[in-house]
Amino acid sequence: MPLSKSKRHDNTGDDGFTLLETLVALLILSLSLGAAFQHLSINSGKLSRSQHSKSVSQLVTHLMSKDRISSALRNKTIQGKTGPLNWTMNTSRFNQTGELILVTVSIEDKTRQLKPLLFKRVVATDEYSEVESKENG
Repeated sequence: MPLSKSKRHDNTGDDGFTLLETLVALLILSLSLGAAFQHLSINSGKLSRSQHSKSVSQLVTHLMSKDRISSALRNKTIQGKTGPLNWTMNTSRFNQTGELILVTVSIEDKTRQLKPLLFKRVVATDEYSEVESKENG
């Protein structure tokens, strides 16, 4: 019994997706995933730089503490390494009378996430008079 033309080409929609529909769906999915991964990548880079900046800030706070400045006054220059950060701390007289001291901290980042940084602070020698008296005595 031959099938009639209407039964052979009966499209009731149960045949599944066409190739074109599948390709369009994959294109939309890949564009969405690409945008999501790009957003994630940008944010993780910002987070990394933010954490790195925080560690630099903590290092500078530590180096500018009274104990570290006292050590730098005794030695004039001290150097060190903290993680990927190399730092140098110098002290010099800020004025001719010697009442003020210029403290300079330079930091170089070996990971190159940050440009070389320079921090300066002027302190009064009377804050550190016990250091100089121990040095002379």
